[in-house]
Amino acid sequence: MLDSGFDLVAEFPACLAVLKAYASELKHLSDSASSEPAAAVSQGDSGETEAESAELEAEASDGRRRRWLPRVPAVDGINAEDLSRAHGRLIAHGFLKCDLADCPAGIVYQLTPEGRQILARTIPADETAAA
Repeated sequence: MLDSGFDLVAEFPACLAVLKAYASELKHLSDSASSEPAAAVSQGDSGETEAESAELEAEASDGRRRRWLPRVPAVDGINAEDLSRAHGRLIAHGFLKCDLADCPAGIVYQLTPEGRQILARTIPADETAAA
């Protein structure tokens, strides 16, 4: 399946940009989650801090909340039509999953292990080409 992923991103580069956008959102979410407990402790209000800590621990233990993201609304350099097309192709090839269950805010998306592998194999090539 990875060969088809490389074919996909070669044929339709917007797909790689969308995968990168979701990876960036995940990283941002992870970074902000790891900084929140330290900020809560520094507030000094033990009642709030304990409640906030319990909530953060519950969120951290719920892997589903950490992996599912709202749809990326825009990616630099990609028009709305190509963004929709990229989402569809990534889902069809198994590099991105979507889910409607328990989502009052709308569809949520998740990078699949195959999508992460495509990123892992293409990002170093992009960074070395830019250097």
